[in-house]
Amino acid sequence: MSPAEPDTRAQLNDRIRAMLHRTSSRSRRVGALTAAAAVGALTLFSTVPAGAVVGDAATDGAYAFTAKLTIGDTFRTCTGALVDRNWVITAASCFADDPAQPQALAAGAPRWKTIATIGRTDLTGTAAGREVGVTELVPRQDRDLVLARLATPVDGIAPLAVATTAPTAGEKLRVPGYGRTKDEWLPAKLHSGMFTLDAVAPGGIDTTGIAGAAICKGDTGAPAVRETNGRAELVAVASRSWQGGCLGSPETRTGASSARVDDVAAWVNGVVHRRSVRGDANGDGRADGLMAYYHADGSIGFFTSLTDTSGQLGEFTSGYVVPPGGGWDRNSMKLVAGDFNGDGRTDLAMLYRRADGSIGFFTGLADASGHITGFQSSPKSVPAGANWDWNAIQLFSGDANGDGRDDVIMAYYHADGSIGFFTSLTDVSGQLGEFTSGYVVPPGGGWDRNSMKLVAGDFNGDGRTDLAMLYRRADGSIGFFTGLADASGHITGFQSSPKSVPAGANWDWNAIQLF
Repeated sequence: MSPAEPDTRAQLNDRIRAMLHRTSSRSRRVGALTAAAAVGALTLFSTVPAGAVVGDAATDGAYAFTAKLTIGDTFRTCTGALVDRNWVITAASCFADDPAQPQALAAGAPRWKTIATIGRTDLTGTAAGREVGVTELVPRQDRDLVLARLATPVDGIAPLAVATTAPTAGEKLRVPGYGRTKDEWLPAKLHSGMFTLDAVAPGGIDTTGIAGAAICKGDTGAPAVRETNGRAELVAVASRSWQGGCLGSPETRTGASSARVDDVAAWVNGVVHRRSVRGDANGDGRADGLMAYYHADGSIGFFTSLTDTSGQLGEFTSGYVVPPGGGWDRNSMKLVAGDFNGDGRTDLAMLYRRADGSIGFFTGLADASGHITGFQSSPKSVPAGANWDWNAIQLFSGDANGDGRDDVIMAYYHADGSIGFFTSLTDVSGQLGEFTSGYVVPPGGGWDRNSMKLVAGDFNGDGRTDLAMLYRRADGSIGFFTGLADASGHITGFQSSPKSVPAGANWDWNAIQLF
């Protein structure tokens, strides 16, 4: 059995030439995905002998979680599956220098430019689905499996759920893919085939195609899907096959081996739900330095210093620049950093006070090189008539509601002594929403702004950003408090910790800086 390795550039060219002479007939094979619908709404198709299938391609929107991976400008092509808005799962051999040695694949950025086309059943169209670059690879070392991080989140397409129940011999699995068919080198549409599960091993499964279904070149990384009561689950990822019945192959055997996913579900979840590294401008998993530089001529430059594997800062290189005379006033800007669109890169959000007293909300997203791009205005703002006191605003950032995108949290110190804690949730494009209220310290509550030191973080590990506070009491003691965020992203009442700094410790309040 040989790897069902991706097609080379030369093979793709041959395939394109063959397409010019192909007929309209199409046969089922494991690339021959006879698709149904997305997760939770599958339309199942009956299995028909391959010789009797004509035009057996997926209907629009079927198996929308399936991804076609184009690696190195068609140097290789593979199939994968969307398992999270930011991640596709596929075979490590797709990216390895030697596809027969997938365990040698290193974590990090892919060697070759890679584009994932997701949710596009018919590749000749552009209206449906998304084309997204791949920026990071997280491989397994014990099997042919890798998670590929997308450059931008994919919303509107339901990810494929990862199975947590072990597969069993005799089980039927469906495999969708974009690889060769019986009579097409380069199918324009997604196809699928049904397989019988023959054997289960600790790291993989063996299957045999039903009615001539086979895993062909270009199907490497395709999901082996369990369909139960209208729900689809990812059981395994295609790795190697005999390629029997595939165009150009003299083989007749349709057996295949796939890397199990069900027994590494915790690993998958750990990777896809990992928190973005705060300050990671280019999404490589290391924090970087972001700088706003206010020039004497009124221009403002936004610079990035990328770090290396030893943690050293690189030179600051320029991103967006506000030109001289651009009208930006440093004293009217409040900036905060965070991953506001959930793409794994740290952006900048800004509240800007205009001359009329209104306050605009803006986001400067980071691009793949880690540089801040031009600031985009949110449709939300604070009107001049709201009379917000600019000096009463203190901003923090973090994922307040646990949706994978950072939000903006504001402490607002009212003139009557009350203190409000507000949250602006971001949308998928990174734009700020309106500030809505959480906990409020009432007037006369006895809280002194100058006796508060606040810092943001997920202090209870529930995936939502909270606020922690050191509070200096009148006797010189310092209390520790935490205001947890609820599911809506709002800060709740502050709870006191049993730990504190006694008055006799004589801590100098002005000597304290929190991070």
